[in-house]
Amino acid sequence: MVYTPQLSYHSSEMIRRLSWAFGLPMTKTLETIIKSFPLLVESSLVCSKCKNKTLCSSCVFSSTYEIKGTTEIMLDKISA
Repeated sequence: MVYTPQLSYHSSEMIRRLSWAFGLPMTKTLETIIKSFPLLVESSLVCSKCKNKTLCSSCVFSSTYEIKGTTEIMLDKISA
């Protein structure tokens, strides 16, 4: 399912500046932020309120999920 969210001007500005900082297009930056979010949220909080328990083995909030792709690029740049 593809959904195009409407961003506020302020949010769009933040993503644009992060994109410049990391040398990524805005779309990749936003995707990376979303993919990185599970690192910031306690998985038990999400799992306890989940309404679809059939996909746990592939869920980004499960304890066995591995970070791959552009998330690693941004995390490397943040920690540098």
